[in-house]
Amino acid sequence: MMRLRNAMAARRNPDETPGAGVALRIEQYSAYPGADLRGAELPGAKLRGVNLSRADLTGAVLTGANLVGADLSHALLVGARLEGANLRGACLRGAVLHGAALDGAILAEAELEGADFRDCALDGANLEDALAHGTLLEHAHLRGARLDGADLSGTILAGADLRRANLEGADLTDADLSSADLQEADLAAADLENADLRRADLIRADLENADLTAAVTDDALLLGTDLHGALTG
Repeated sequence: MMRLRNAMAARRNPDETPGAGVALRIEQYSAYPGADLRGAELPGAKLRGVNLSRADLTGAVLTGANLVGADLSHALLVGARLEGANLRGACLRGAVLHGAALDGAILAEAELEGADFRDCALDGANLEDALAHGTLLEHAHLRGARLDGADLSGTILAGADLRRANLEGADLTDADLSSADLQEADLAAADLENADLRRADLIRADLENADLTAAVTDDALLLGTDLHGALTG
């Protein structure tokens, strides 16, 4: 902890405006597991490959930060701001991000298994090819987000806003999409076997060549939905 605090203090901008956010540059590829960074202001920080596993980043500001390949497994990021942050290939397995802001963030190829993204803002975020088995995304905002090719098997997306999201080829087997808003979403060739789509809004969604085997679609809205070539039953 002392090493972390000293490293942060040594990198403060001496000309900073009082009260302004400070971009703290923790050493890249260094390890700070369990660090207490509650409320830390780290906009634009270069944290590539850093180990912040089990760190407490509750309410931290990490907008535009470079967290490529970072280890944030089991970290607390409740209410954190990560808009535009680059988390490509990062590990957030078991992390808690309840209510965090990640609009426009890059989470492509990230490991998100078992993470808690409930009520998160992820509009326009890139989760292409992310590994998100069993992730909690209940009531998350994912409008226009990229989730193509992502492993979302067993993921809880109940009540999520997925309007115009790209889920082409995504694995959504056993996923809970009940009451989700999927208007105009691209689910072409997605695997929705055993998925719960009860009360989901699929108006004008693209489900061409999707696998809906054993999927539950009771009370789902399917007006204008493209089901050409879809597997049902």
